[in-house]
Amino acid sequence: DGSYDVKVYPSSGHRYGKSELDQDLNGDSLVDRIRVNRSGFYANKLDKLLVRETDYKENQELFIKADQRLNQLIQRYSPELIQ
Repeated sequence: DGSYDVKVYPSSGHRYGKSELDQDLNGDSLVDRIRVNRSGFYANKLDKLLVRETDYKENQELFIKADQRLNQLIQRYSPELIQ
């Protein structure tokens, strides 16, 4: 369907630390949603949910960084998809 998910563990590189899930839901190579999860053992680890349509202006730097990361991974692992 053209969508992409990028899971990032910025602190220690394992599942028990803080994590981020960047989602390109429509395959346009732009991150549509950023989910930031807290570290530790919580029933609901979701700390922040950012949606491009409503949160881009206040979180532009996060979205630009996530877009760059997504495009680097697309180029590295899916070169046939680049037009």
